[in-house]
Amino acid sequence: MTTTALPYDPAKLDAAVGRFLGDVGAVITAASVLIGDRLGLYKALATGGAQTSAELSKRTQTHERYVREWLANQAAAGYIEYDPQTRRFCLPPEHVPLLADDASEVNMCGLFGMGQPLFADEPKVAEAFKTGKGVGWHEHDSRLYGLTDRIFRNGYASHLVADWIPALEGVESKWLRLRQLDHTHGKGLPHVHVRRLRLSRTLDRRGARSRPPGRS
Repeated sequence: MTTTALPYDPAKLDAAVGRFLGDVGAVITAASVLIGDRLGLYKALATGGAQTSAELSKRTQTHERYVREWLANQAAAGYIEYDPQTRRFCLPPEHVPLLADDASEVNMCGLFGMGQPLFADEPKVAEAFKTGKGVGWHEHDSRLYGLTDRIFRNGYASHLVADWIPALEGVESKWLRLRQLDHTHGKGLPHVHVRRLRLSRTLDRRGARSRPPGRS
């Protein structure tokens, strides 16, 4: 396949190159975020305050040379801050719930991790483009399910019972009825939890599947 050279605006080309390189940089930085999350680097910055690369590596039992490069990447991305006078790095208080608090509703580490299953699924999705058959929910890379749970779990825990169920007409009364069954007959919620636990164990044995096969 050949293409015909068309006249173009050099300024628009430069702007496009800048956007594309920015996207590539974001992908690379996402991998660094996963490392910081996995190794507890963000948490160590959140609890230990401003630190040099040597101090952070000692605190997290990691190699200083790699931590130094990681800190430079994170500072360049604006995720952490660097003080050239003290040569120390810190995690801004506003970024703690985004990167270092596992109980936060706005923790972003799960979202950054979504790149892993999406890239892993790329061959399946490309094949679906040719066949039109789609990709079933159960056919995705297994990391997708844990990441989905991590992304939404805290929001559900905070708002499901307190806000969302009361906002749905007729649902709260059914929920309260389940609680009443629990208190009067020893069933209700524990019964629901037992069923959920059994399902969870079954899925652990068979592989994560949230919907029947063939549904996307």
